[in-house]
Amino acid sequence: MEVDAVDREGTPSLPNLPALGRITIGTGDGTEQGQYKLPWKNKGGTEGVTYRMNAGEVLSMNAQVTQGANGILCRISVDGEVVVENTSTGEYAVVSCVASVE
Repeated sequence: MEVDAVDREGTPSLPNLPALGRITIGTGDGTEQGQYKLPWKNKGGTEGVTYRMNAGEVLSMNAQVTQGANGILCRISVDGEVVVENTSTGEYAVVSCVASVE
């Protein structure tokens, strides 16, 4: 699953600020929330975060750009194939992605 900023040049009143987003993840095990630099990276420093899920489980993700960009993108892939990707633009844009594992 990935979250990234779009249109980083869209905030001329706030030049040179890093793109940040508030991300909420919901899985069968509960909910996680935090603010992260965009693009969202795992602990190893590469883009994207991996969750292991069982058949029938649903993964939901909501993200809001909080600074440094004029839009946000979310993407969920299952077994390497993108199953949902959404983008929202504007100051403090919010985006959601939901997918289930077959």
